Amino acid sequence: MKITFVRHGNTDRSDRDEDRRLTEKGREQARIFKARYRLAPQLALSSNAHRALETASVILEGQECPINVLAELYLAVGKVETDAINGLFAVHGYAPLATYIAADPEFFERYATRAAALIRKHAESAGADDVMVVGHAILLNAIGLEFSNDPRLLTAFIGEVEGFTIETCKGVNFI
Repeated sequence: MKITFVRHGNTDRSDRDEDRRLTEKGREQARIFKARYRLAPQLALSSNAHRALETASVILEGQECPINVLAELYLAVGKVETDAINGLFAVHGYAPLATYIAADPEFFERYATRAAALIRKHAESAGADDVMVVGHAILLNAIGLEFSNDPRLLTAFIGEVEGFTIETCKGVNFI
């Protein structure tokens, strides 16, 4: 299986984080990514945050690829976990995943294990060997560790509409 993880594009501010929309810069980032990498996944999975879904839609425009929206790819499930990750983010900002794991290893283990299981489930249900996942900064790195133990994921910074691909038996390739 091949999984391409992509972080959402540049966004505007909003009262609610999940309602933030792509700026024109963010849409252009997604168009450039689309032209550069010419992905043709069989299935796309997106966080329910508007910016992630919009990024996936721009990248896949003109393709017949379903986009399944998974709330579980957005931050965390439930108020306790959402408060925990928001608290960590307030302290650490856009720090490497290793910083977050050091602060709360159990949270990231639970999050990544659950998200990876959902990705596998959706890929298997769709019969998809090529999947694109659009989500958020360090959370993509955490999920990636569930598919590959590549230590670079602990320190890699994934910029706006950047990401990495993991292929079974081939490892991680940053894009």
